[in-house]
Amino acid sequence: VWVLLLVFSLGFNLLEGFDHYAVQRCRLGNQLDGAGRLPDAIRQYQAALAVKRNYVEAHSSYGNVLRQVGRLPEAIEECRTALRLDPNYARAHNNLANALLETGRVTEAIEHYHEALRLRPEDSKMHYNLGNAWLKAGREADAIQEYQAALRLNPNDEGAHFNLGNVYLGARRIEEAIAQYAIAVKIKPDYAEARNNLGNALLDAGRTSQAIAQLEAAVRSRPDYAPAYNSLGAAFFHAGRTREAIAEFAAALRIKPDFVEARRNLEQTLARLPAKN
Repeated sequence: VWVLLLVFSLGFNLLEGFDHYAVQRCRLGNQLDGAGRLPDAIRQYQAALAVKRNYVEAHSSYGNVLRQVGRLPEAIEECRTALRLDPNYARAHNNLANALLETGRVTEAIEHYHEALRLRPEDSKMHYNLGNAWLKAGREADAIQEYQAALRLNPNDEGAHFNLGNVYLGARRIEEAIAQYAIAVKIKPDYAEARNNLGNALLDAGRTSQAIAQLEAAVRSRPDYAPAYNSLGAAFFHAGRTREAIAEFAAALRIKPDFVEARRNLEQTLARLPAKN
């Protein structure tokens, strides 16, 4: 009897040790994912699943990282495995939806975002993701609703402000777009994409000097971001500063030689220069 009890105890402790090891590997994988070290994160999730095949969180998180490195079929399968183990795991629904959205399966993605939000209605990131899906489906009003829901839960989500600004800009609601971009760059001052779009919206509104200030800030915050140079060139052109416009269009092309819009802008601006005698 004592021998059996000893064997049982050792077996239980061994299983407990495996569980602890799997949890630690998964936690480390999550930290590495957050730090952008995706190959290292993958190895940690694989280590966790090697000793605990039914580990729901590890399957879901592994799927999320596989999506980020472009291994979409595997990502979808890992998330589906997580949901087979626990159909009510909201994060797996969200991660599966993210992968489905990247494969163009928008309707399926929306279904899983809805299920994720049914389980976790106060999750701002899931509202944000559903907004992105509605935008891909061409349903701008629904996208606006979800971005606004995300911002009610997390007013400091610069990405939601940015995307909401993009929807407003596309709908020609210029002042509302400007307001959203302005909040985004206040939250994240080095947000070059938001400063670029803010500059473009200000230019649309006829506020050229303010547009130039924002676009110069965008270039400073991200010197390799070609669209900001192109936008700054357009703003200089509107201000009658032709030589500076040419320099900015040329800078955009040095960064991105196949930038069609910047090349067209450069050629059109050069064509307007007075002919030399």
